[in-house]
Amino acid sequence: MRILVYSREDHGIIPAVESVLSLKGGVEFQVATKPNAFKQKVGKCLNGETILVFFIYEKADMDFLESAEKDFIDMKLVIYLAVDDRDLMTRAYKLHPRVVTGNCDSKDLLPAAVNGILTSLMEANEHLH
Repeated sequence: MRILVYSREDHGIIPAVESVLSLKGGVEFQVATKPNAFKQKVGKCLNGETILVFFIYEKADMDFLESAEKDFIDMKLVIYLAVDDRDLMTRAYKLHPRVVTGNCDSKDLLPAAVNGILTSLMEANEHLH
């Protein structure tokens, strides 16, 4: 299992996500801060076993996410809107992510959402083996 975060900025909620996940064994946590690094890391991920947490700060981030979406079709997508922008929110929901959250929500929502998705994936994996 892997959690891959894309964030151009050092957002304070990222360590909270990592600390919640540190309680689970066998989970790799990575952060990419540049588009090319993110694409390389996505290329090494297994479909169905990866949660992508994508931070959006401006229109360029959403453009990048939309252009890269085809590369992670079977991965679980979580979008964090770091800005209050209705157009970006509408575009985010069109990508059918598992969760869209942001600065306006509780700081506990993102870690809890990622933890819930991860728990479901781990339970499904146990049933397969």
